[in-house]
Amino acid sequence: MNKIFWLLSFYCATMTLSHSGEAQSDIPEEEKRIFLRHYDAAKSAGHHDVALKLLVSFLEKTQGQDADVTLKTRRKLGQRYFEDKKYTEAIALFHSNVKKILKKNGKHHLQLFEPYFQLARAYSLAERDMKPSKKYYDLAIKVLKQNNKDKTELFAKANLYVAIDMMIYDNLTGNYATTASISSGLFTTDGGLTDAGDMRNYRNEYNYKNDWYKAEKYLERALNAIAGTSLKDPFLREKILIALTKIQLLETADYQNVQAGVSGRYSKNVAHKKYTEQDSQLRKAMNRLAENPELNRDYLQIGNKVMMQISVQRENMESLRQFCESGSVDDSAKYASARVFDVEADGSVIAPQVSTRIQKTIFRDTIPPRARAELRPRRLPKVYFLPVCIHNTLKAVLIGKPSVRIESIDE
Repeated sequence: MNKIFWLLSFYCATMTLSHSGEAQSDIPEEEKRIFLRHYDAAKSAGHHDVALKLLVSFLEKTQGQDADVTLKTRRKLGQRYFEDKKYTEAIALFHSNVKKILKKNGKHHLQLFEPYFQLARAYSLAERDMKPSKKYYDLAIKVLKQNNKDKTELFAKANLYVAIDMMIYDNLTGNYATTASISSGLFTTDGGLTDAGDMRNYRNEYNYKNDWYKAEKYLERALNAIAGTSLKDPFLREKILIALTKIQLLETADYQNVQAGVSGRYSKNVAHKKYTEQDSQLRKAMNRLAENPELNRDYLQIGNKVMMQISVQRENMESLRQFCESGSVDDSAKYASARVFDVEADGSVIAPQVSTRIQKTIFRDTIPPRARAELRPRRLPKVYFLPVCIHNTLKAVLIGKPSVRIESIDE
C-alpha cells in the first residue's frame, strides 16, 4: 500500500463531511478500511480512473468538497479521463472544478488557469471545433495576465498551444491557398504533427483578408512574453518562430493566389520577398534547434517541411532537389509506389498514365484561377501532385482519388 495514502487516511481519520461541505468529525474505521481496500485493488488492476474516483469521493467526505487537496485530485481525475479519451467525463469534471474554484476564490484566482486550459483542450478533441474551446483558452490566458504572469514561460507556452489548436480545429485556411503547394504537415490532432493548409471555403470578394492572423497574434504574444527572460526551455523562442513561419507561409501563399483585381492580393515580387524573409527566419531557428537534435526532433521535422514548402512556393527546383538530396525528409514510407512519379527540371510531372484532366506540375494549383473562381466550394477538385522526397530524390506523388487509366493505383 502506498505510504502517502496511509498517511492521508490517518490524517483524515478525525474528519467527516457536514452539510456545509466542511470536514468536522471522525470517519468510521470500517469505512476507511473499505476505501483503502477498494483503492488498492483498483490501482493494482491498472484501473487508475476508478482509483482516482474513489480517492476523490473519500476526500470529499474527509476534507470537504472545496478543499485544495480535493480539487487537485479532481483535476488529476479529469486529466486521467482526458488521457483515456473519455472527453465527455473530462469536460463534466473540469466544468465542476471551475465552478468550485469560482465559488471559493473568485474569477481571478490563479487556480483557475489549469482547469480552464484543460477544459479548452478537452473541447477541442471532443468536438473538433474551436468555438467552445477558444472561450476557455482565452479565459485561461486572461487569468495569467490578471496575476501578472504575462511575462513568463508558462504564458508563452499557453499561447503557443492555442495557436497550434487553432491551426488544427479552427478552419483558418485561407480561401485561395493552393492544395498542391501547401499540404505537407505541421500539426496533428493528438498534439504532435499533422497536415494543415488545404484549399477550402473559396470566396470571391473585392476586399479580402484571410484568417491566419488570428493564430499569428497568439504566437506574437508568446514571443513578447519571453523577450529578454531566462527560460527553462532554452529553445522555446525558436519553436515559436517555426510555428510562426509556417503560418506566415500559409498566409503569403493565400494572398499570392487571390485573383487579380481583389484588394489584398500579393504580387509575385511581394510574395517572393516574404518567402525569402521566412526562409531566413526559419534557417536561424533550425540552426539553433540543431544544437540538440534529439530534444528538438519534432520541431526540426516541422521546420524541414516548412523549408521545403517555401522552395515550392518560390518554384525553386534547384533548392528542392538539394533539399531532398540532403536527406532531411524522406516520405518513402507514406505513399504507395504506384502514386509516385518522376519530375522534370521545370517541375512538370512525368505521368502519361494519369488522366489529362489533372494538371501535371508540382508548382501550380489543380485548376486555372479563372476556372477556380467560378466553382462552388463543393466542386473544387481534390486531386493534385505534391512534391515529396523519396530516397533522397525529388518526386511527385498523386494525392486524392483521380480518374486514371491504370488499375494499380492504391486508394
